[in-house]
Amino acid sequence: MDPNSICRKTKRLAGKQAELCQLEPEIVQEVAKGTKLGVRECQYQFRFRRWNCTSHSKYFGKILQQDIRETAFVYAITAAGVSHAITQACSMGELLQCGCELTRSRAPPSPTAGPGTEGTAWEWGGCGDDVQFGYEKSQQFMDAKSKKGKNDIRALIDLHNNEAGRLVRLPAGRTQHPWVKQTPERFRGRLEVLWEPLTPSPASSPRPGWRGWAGDAGQGCGCREGTGRGPGGDGGLSAAVSPQAVRSYMRTECKCHGLSGSCTLRTCWRKMPHFREVGDRLLERFNGAFKVMGGNDGKTLIPVGDNIKPPDKQDLIYSADSPDFCSANRKTGSLGTRGRVCNSTAMDTSGCDLLCCGRGHRDETVVLEENCLCRFHWCCVVQCRKCSVRQELSLCV
Repeated sequence: MDPNSICRKTKRLAGKQAELCQLEPEIVQEVAKGTKLGVRECQYQFRFRRWNCTSHSKYFGKILQQDIRETAFVYAITAAGVSHAITQACSMGELLQCGCELTRSRAPPSPTAGPGTEGTAWEWGGCGDDVQFGYEKSQQFMDAKSKKGKNDIRALIDLHNNEAGRLVRLPAGRTQHPWVKQTPERFRGRLEVLWEPLTPSPASSPRPGWRGWAGDAGQGCGCREGTGRGPGGDGGLSAAVSPQAVRSYMRTECKCHGLSGSCTLRTCWRKMPHFREVGDRLLERFNGAFKVMGGNDGKTLIPVGDNIKPPDKQDLIYSADSPDFCSANRKTGSLGTRGRVCNSTAMDTSGCDLLCCGRGHRDETVVLEENCLCRFHWCCVVQCRKCSVRQELSLCV
């Protein structure tokens, strides 16, 4: 995806997108990098599945036109990729609009376990990742088109999944709603939204009758346990969620200073999780994605099925069932699995039984060339020989 080609289509872009193209083209360049990063991660996470996140434009475009689980993952991982790329560019000093994260008001880092760290002085320093800037720019560009039709069910789903991807990397420190409580022991650091305001009041007490969540930001808060209604009065979970939701996803890196390797002073900074971790978490959300349908008012989404807990803002949602992706079909964006490499001994999605859709597989021996007997020569060249290697492959028929 070329940033210049994006901006040449200015007439087709939504207002915020066209504005970024005109005023901040360097941001659009990072958007393009982030989109590529998201697609590569999608291809890694789905490499052993029937749909392997192919980048073939005709088929990939058909996937994006549907409301299936795979589309939800694509929207989430690309929004996360854009946020990651912009934040990384800030930390590297490649963008004039941003830099390192401000840490003056932050609490001290947790003491590091190990000998010699007790009583160690500390200070915030280095270059912490300013993920808030990356989040905001990703939101401006990625959500602009969907916000034009935010009363449309498809737009609400797209906006939700974009936000789910970005929230995997947003740090703590800026609260938009007081109804957020972190319970890492129960949910391993995920967000639990409870009707437990920091300042209790009768007006915010639980009420039965949860129905859905609203697509407009700032109109209430949802209930993780599936009871209660939002403070906004519409029974909805707002599109704006506290950045505290992913406190545990940011990591603290520290460097020791002192004579003879001692750690008399630690300089610490906050860094984003590795993007592979983001992909892993979003794949978990993909496996547990919620199917939804539109409410009667056209502005809310309701989980499909009885006694189903409402999804929180980090869950992925979809409204249509996925095709089986077994056979090639241009209408659904399926390339089929014929000729795909499978694992004849595995019982998971990479196994030949599942990947080949019961059609069977054939074994084939191929000869591959790879580098071998590599040697380092001073300075600074690595020279390798080419070796032929026979490899047994199982291919879907």
